[in-house]
Amino acid sequence: MLTSAVHFRPVPTNASGGQGGAAPCVLGEWRLIRPVAHGTWTTVFQAAAASGDLSRPPRYAIKTRRADAVDCDIARDHLLHEAEVGRTVIHPHVVSILAWKLTGNQPYLVMPWLEGMSLQKLLSRLGTIPPADAIWIVRQVAEGLTAVHTAGWLHADLKPSNIMINPEGHVTIIDFGFARRITDSISRPREVVGTLDYMAPEWFFGNATLDARADLYSLGVIFFEILAGRRPYCIRSLREAARVHRQRCIPDVRTFNPSISHDVSRLIRQMISPHPERRPSSAKGVAETLVALEIEHFTLR
Repeated sequence: MLTSAVHFRPVPTNASGGQGGAAPCVLGEWRLIRPVAHGTWTTVFQAAAASGDLSRPPRYAIKTRRADAVDCDIARDHLLHEAEVGRTVIHPHVVSILAWKLTGNQPYLVMPWLEGMSLQKLLSRLGTIPPADAIWIVRQVAEGLTAVHTAGWLHADLKPSNIMINPEGHVTIIDFGFARRITDSISRPREVVGTLDYMAPEWFFGNATLDARADLYSLGVIFFEILAGRRPYCIRSLREAARVHRQRCIPDVRTFNPSISHDVSRLIRQMISPHPERRPSSAKGVAETLVALEIEHFTLR
């Protein structure tokens, strides 16, 4: 069973966070217990209410600026984007932002503590995920993206490390630091953000409209990866990204996993098409297609 693999056993550590993670043990109304993740500009701590019962398990996560962040403005902007998305999107498959403080020297966000592990860690354990479970996971992400896009946002950095799965298999999209308004994406000059392997070609070529289909491309790459055990492309530079996407060659996931059905393979090929107009038009449409595929594969779960 997939859910039997999703159990996170944290390694105890002190609240200082080690290199780059130093932060006060109390931040506002919150007590920082231990660091659990480090980004380029931010650190995430497991936390509890400072006035709460310390004998109870911590129920919150605090994301704050790294103490050694070189550019404090970038860190603050990332936290601001997450706070704005959290204020406008409420959905079971999108991380909730419970509170925030973006002024002062130590801005931070408060989120619920999510049990389980990232999809990236799950893949490092399992290598691949059975088709029925993969469809289940991707369908939940698509439902979360539907809410994000309906509210007018692009995630813009969707990848396995930004998808959490709890022991019951519930999926939560996290880390909206690169999120941007869809209207801004259309009207303003774009900067390349996110992780190259998961980025849609239109991020690199300015002649294509950048809209919700860019996130669907990223989700298609993730779908391919969890079934094949590898990404469709391995891109190390912007120059290589341009070369790969100009070739317009879409790999078939069944080359790496022959057990994948034709319908699943076709959906993935549509999602990772280099032409946005050939992809599904919406996350809602992808979710609906996946529901039908989930029913077909239900007995295999």
